[in-house]
Amino acid sequence: MTRVCVAIVLAAALVLPSGRAAAADPPEVEVKRLAKELEAARKEIDALRKENEKLADLVKKSTADREKAVTAAEAAALKAAATRRKLQGLLEELDENPRGGELLRPFNRQVPAPLPEGIRGTVTAYKDGELSLSIGIDAGLSEGAVLDVYRTEGGGDYLGTVVVQRVRPKDAVGQFRPKDGRPIARLRPEQLPKVGDMVGKVGGDKLKP
Repeated sequence: MTRVCVAIVLAAALVLPSGRAAAADPPEVEVKRLAKELEAARKEIDALRKENEKLADLVKKSTADREKAVTAAEAAALKAAATRRKLQGLLEELDENPRGGELLRPFNRQVPAPLPEGIRGTVTAYKDGELSLSIGIDAGLSEGAVLDVYRTEGGGDYLGTVVVQRVRPKDAVGQFRPKDGRPIARLRPEQLPKVGDMVGKVGGDKLKP
């Protein structure tokens, strides 16, 4: 019995040291494992560095966009201020010049000169509401003048008026306006001007049948 116990104790003493040695990795295995962990850490650091660079680029671009927006807003504000100053100058010029200032002269509608007493002429052409007249500047016409259009034949008839739009020394062109204000397209042929009809300032009421 004593021999058996001693044998068991000796066997255990021999097995345990060898078991501990088997649990520990050899030096070359440990070096390889550490090298893999180091490589994995290096890759993770590179990935983090690239991500950080992307974030830095985004911040830089956002800053540049913001600076552009601020610059554009400042330019728009300066332009608006210049426009306000120009408008203020025009308003001051209008206040100082009752006639509206030289800048507004092209937009002023010229008042036609008074027509001479007994002015007369004839229609030389008519088409689509436009009349050509046999009289012009030499007869006392000016742009904007209004003449009566009437027919003397057949007992006489007042047709309407013509507003002079373009005038030359010997002739003029104007727009026909029917006496009752109806559209020209709704008039009968005999209600439209024709070559030979008279124009003048005689008053429509005197010619109405």
